Amino acid sequence: MPLISLSDEERSAALKTALPDLKYHLSEVKVPVEVQAALFHKGFVDLQLFAGLDESRLEVRNALAVEIGLKHDECTDARQNVARLLSAWESSRAQLVAEDKMKAESKLGQTPRIVQCSEMAALRKAVEADLGKLQDDEVPAKSLIATKLEQIESGDLRAEDLREVLCVEDTDVDLFSGIIEHGTGNLKIKPGKASIAMPSTPEELRLRHRRIGIAWLMVGSKHKNQSWITPALLEAFRRFSDHIVGRHIAGFPIMAQGVTRHPAWNLVLSYELEVRKRAYKQLRDGKHSSLQEALEDAWNSAELINKHFLVPLTASADFFSTASHGEVFTAHGKGSGKHGKGKGKGKDRRLVSKQKNIALFTMLAKSALEKAMGRKIARVIQRACCSHQLERLQGPNRLMGPARNQFCQPKKSVPRFPRLRWGIHVRDSASALVLIQICLMVKKSQHGFIKQSTVLDKHTDGRRLLFELACKKHVDQPFPAALVKEAREAVKGILRKHGAQLDLDAIPERQPFHLALLEEFLRLCNDPDASAYFSGKDSFAAGAIEAQFVEEAKLGAMVKMEVEEASRIYGENLRVASLGAIRKADDSFRVVHDGTHGIGVNGNIKVRDQIACPSAGDLRQVLQVLEKPTFVLTADIKRAHRLVKIKPEDWGLQACRTDESSSFVWLNTVGTFGVASAAVHWSHLFSGIQRAVYYLTGTLKLFLLTYVDDLLFITQGKAATDAIVVALLFMVVLGVPFSWHKCKGGTQVEWVGYYVDLEQKSVGISEKRADWICNWVETTVAAGVVKLHDFSAVLGRLSFAMAAIEHLRPFLGPLYAWSAALENVVHARLPKAVIYILRFIEHMLKHGWRTRPVGPLQEARRELFRADAKAEGEVICIGGWAVEDGPDTKSCRWFSERLTRSNAPWAFLAGESFRAIASLELFATLVSLVLFKPACYKGSMKISAGTDNLGNTHLIARLMSTKFPLCAILMEVAAVLMDGNHDLQLEWLPRLQNQEADNLTNEIFHGFSEDRRLRFHMEEYEGLVLQAMLNLGMELYEDVRKARDRKVSQTKRVKTGEPLRVRDPWG
Repeated sequence: MPLISLSDEERSAALKTALPDLKYHLSEVKVPVEVQAALFHKGFVDLQLFAGLDESRLEVRNALAVEIGLKHDECTDARQNVARLLSAWESSRAQLVAEDKMKAESKLGQTPRIVQCSEMAALRKAVEADLGKLQDDEVPAKSLIATKLEQIESGDLRAEDLREVLCVEDTDVDLFSGIIEHGTGNLKIKPGKASIAMPSTPEELRLRHRRIGIAWLMVGSKHKNQSWITPALLEAFRRFSDHIVGRHIAGFPIMAQGVTRHPAWNLVLSYELEVRKRAYKQLRDGKHSSLQEALEDAWNSAELINKHFLVPLTASADFFSTASHGEVFTAHGKGSGKHGKGKGKGKDRRLVSKQKNIALFTMLAKSALEKAMGRKIARVIQRACCSHQLERLQGPNRLMGPARNQFCQPKKSVPRFPRLRWGIHVRDSASALVLIQICLMVKKSQHGFIKQSTVLDKHTDGRRLLFELACKKHVDQPFPAALVKEAREAVKGILRKHGAQLDLDAIPERQPFHLALLEEFLRLCNDPDASAYFSGKDSFAAGAIEAQFVEEAKLGAMVKMEVEEASRIYGENLRVASLGAIRKADDSFRVVHDGTHGIGVNGNIKVRDQIACPSAGDLRQVLQVLEKPTFVLTADIKRAHRLVKIKPEDWGLQACRTDESSSFVWLNTVGTFGVASAAVHWSHLFSGIQRAVYYLTGTLKLFLLTYVDDLLFITQGKAATDAIVVALLFMVVLGVPFSWHKCKGGTQVEWVGYYVDLEQKSVGISEKRADWICNWVETTVAAGVVKLHDFSAVLGRLSFAMAAIEHLRPFLGPLYAWSAALENVVHARLPKAVIYILRFIEHMLKHGWRTRPVGPLQEARRELFRADAKAEGEVICIGGWAVEDGPDTKSCRWFSERLTRSNAPWAFLAGESFRAIASLELFATLVSLVLFKPACYKGSMKISAGTDNLGNTHLIARLMSTKFPLCAILMEVAAVLMDGNHDLQLEWLPRLQNQEADNLTNEIFHGFSEDRRLRFHMEEYEGLVLQAMLNLGMELYEDVRKARDRKVSQTKRVKTGEPLRVRDPWG
């Protein structure tokens, strides 16, 4: 009979069913398409079926005649087609034999499992039939599939190494390595394994989990007898990802004295691996019938989260999200337990293990543990037993005994000071005794309050002294000399009692600090940087290595020397620099050493560590942590940079002379202004003193912020407020020289240009600085022309101010863009947009926005809304829905609007609408804020929202952009937030989790109720600043573009005259 005849539809369907490896063999020998289609139509669609047609060539030829009607003796073409099919049949059988051999070697461990391209394609096709089209970055690589096939064939399921969870986009090349076989000594070449970096973000981890789930589904499509691979497995891995990267693990908040910390990412990954290990183990042991059930049981295991997450998290500061100094504080219990009830009848040497509702941790509060464990906990040990101050609780058997013994201490026991403070480990026994007795002016009661003791009470009234300092009643040292002497001797006596090794009476020349005293105190507190202050090779007692310079012959800060003698001593290291003078508020001058120009000292200084000074954000955080701050005091250290010694061999690097004709030079022997390393050395020196103050005050609610030489104490409660005087006296004992006439305080204070109001609980800029900005705007706008050098200086001042008034920060973006475009211009006329922005800033500062209220410390409230935008050609659509309305989208408010060239011309400025997608998505967020904005309450309120544009999350976080129209929309967002006194936390969502908002942009409304739809009319929305900035911004950014295109250049810079900071100081 002739070859079977197929219609076009049948032929097309048949060709689609065949697998690529069989198509390859048939095409390789040029079998006609109609013959292939006939073969596929009969069901011979894969290599195994085709190779198994029959046992010999003769029998295969007969089978072809029977199945598809192809007879070899019918005609020449038929004979040729039969020959081609027989050739393909033989090559198919050869391939299968080779594959079987490789599989056998793989099972014997001789070679790794190999997945052929055709097999991989078939597995992918099978999974995509259920899941739909997969992206390449979702599809696991052949190496991962091969590993899973090996595990199924051997019955040994193991947890994946996330570094080997590759996708088909990754470099999945065949790597080879040579090994020497033990016993035979033969060199054997084996394929290696490709790997990628561990996931560094939550979304990378989500993607690895999805690949693992898809890998199991692909393998399950081949081994259908593996019933533990269920269709719901991929959903189980998604929920596993939510558990790991959500608030239960990666986002788990840890409150330590009001400061929120989160687990380190390496701890999260370690716990995640342990969960998968447990799931596979339980599946191997037959405790669960599916991997889905095993995985859910593993991540819900209290034992697992206890052993591999909470215990490591609470036992070491290394497992917090930041390893930087600070914020790891411990809190003491209230001590309400009753002692002495046991009468000695308790049974000892009884191991406490897995007692119900008992947890042993070091720092986590009870409420945090209950939140993590999902059940009530009776009591929590808030001390690390391995380092307990009681000897009986320090050994390896510290947990032997009744549980009650672990929570009880004798009434007279030494209090436990924080084990981790600023990242430093504190020695418990010795340091606790030192801290309890230090200066004989501080002692710890059973309830954790500090009260003044005999030495301070005997000489002065500490509370009265504090208020006098706040009212600027003291010009000179407020502490009587007898008090300072007696307190210093008391400190020395206590330090000697506990093993002081240095000469505590030693005071290095040319500086005022008792560095040996400071070092011994820090050493007994186990401070790792203690030796840097006196005994170290390059300590502050010996002098800093880096050079610094300025004139001050008094106090041993300089020496006068003949030029010839200085040249003989220092040779090439004699650098005589120029001098500058800055007039101070009291009409004295600060002499500045030019360590840069001519002598090249600054250029050769390598500053290893960046100096971080507290800003308005830190002030806001302190007020949030303290909740009800009661007192604030500022203090100033006299001649701070001039208090650090310099080694004699470096004096020549900071030489100067008062007259060019003079035969003498002045050599600075201490640090000075104008040298790059001066601030570094000072901050290093004072950091030890500040840490010592924190060691002293323990867990009291006292914060000390240091901005170079300006100190700010903020406290809560009577005990902490009284401790300010103790801290000041302690620093005087250590030799810190204060400018006492600069002390001021109370409930309202100005500090380094910022304004703190404890009564209103607000932070901002001082009235004097706000008035300066308003006056400058008035004068400049009236003139219509600005000097660009002055404009840049004012931008710097505005940037400092906007650190305290964050919602005004976006308005600086266009100003920076305009200033940068005209950087080589001397004078320029103010554009309308710049005038509008300056007027707006002036208006806000004049009408109560120089300060911002500080709300309570809070996590972001639950998600308020989700938004999205779509831009394809002329079609632009934005949409969003109110997530907080409920889990059912039918009950949620929503919107979906189209933008056109008529109502939103700014969306088409870049030509193609998709080029403005960031602006469009931010605009969708703005519309959501307008439509779904929550009610306001006293203090700032943090709200949360979702978007699938990662860039916009960073944009909202920093509130700054110089791009148009993005900056205009960002200004409106900030103005809306300011009007409602809100802070927005925009969270990034994977596109798959933002599907509802995506449907709204595609105008798919079936999941929402029409009755809950809100409308937003772009033509009618003027906004607070939006329409004005869109209209004026187009003109401004066109001028900016033209200025950049012209690139006006000058071969010689124009002299700008005196800088603004000299002509018109700021506050």
